[in-house]
Amino acid sequence: MSHADDRRPGEASTLHGLYELVPDAYELDLLEEARHQRHEDQVVALMTELSAAWDAAVAGLGYDEPEPQPLAEAAAPSVTQARFLVERLLGGVVVDDDLR
Repeated sequence: MSHADDRRPGEASTLHGLYELVPDAYELDLLEEARHQRHEDQVVALMTELSAAWDAAVAGLGYDEPEPQPLAEAAAPSVTQARFLVERLLGGVVVDDDLR
C-alpha cells in the first residue's frame, strides 16, 4: 500500500501522502504553525502587560488587598444581633430573656 492510497484520516502516512501530492502543503503547514506560535506569544505578552497595568492602577488608587483579621480580633455580636441570628436566620426561639 502506498502513502497516497492510505484513506485513514489522522494517520501520519496520510499527512506524508498529502505532502507528496502537494509539495507546498508542508511549507504552508510550517508557516501556519509559526504564525500560531507567534500569536500565542503575543497573547501571553499582552496578558502580562494588562496584569501589570491593573496592579499599578489599583495601587495608584490606594486600594490594597484587605488584611485578613484573626478570629480572636473579631467583635462579639451584640444582644440584638444574637437574637436576630437565633430567631430569623436559624429559625430558633430565644427561651431566656436574661441575656443582658
